[in-house]
Amino acid sequence: MTQYWLMKSEPDECSIDDALAAPGATVPWTGVRNYQARNFMRDAMQVGDGVLFYHSSCPQPGIAELRAAPELADLLILQRGNRLSVTPVSEAHWRFITERLLSR
Repeated sequence: MTQYWLMKSEPDECSIDDALAAPGATVPWTGVRNYQARNFMRDAMQVGDGVLFYHSSCPQPGIAELRAAPELADLLILQRGNRLSVTPVSEAHWRFITERLLSR
């Protein structure tokens, strides 16, 4: 069963361009300090899962547009105090983001 994820990184750690330029478009993700984020990656993520990736701590973070959509109000990453670098995304949220926001 496909699961969906939202992952974030600071652009100076590993930019999207760096990841795409890497052999096989894969890079090791080191420095995950939160046990819950680590456990998501270690125990729950599978090859073939859907992943949305954005940069944090940059002049125009990719998450800003998500906050404007009332349909995503209960998206885990948008909850106050959530700072996880890996969060699950429901299928409904995944479809809204990929079909309505990314298709523009």
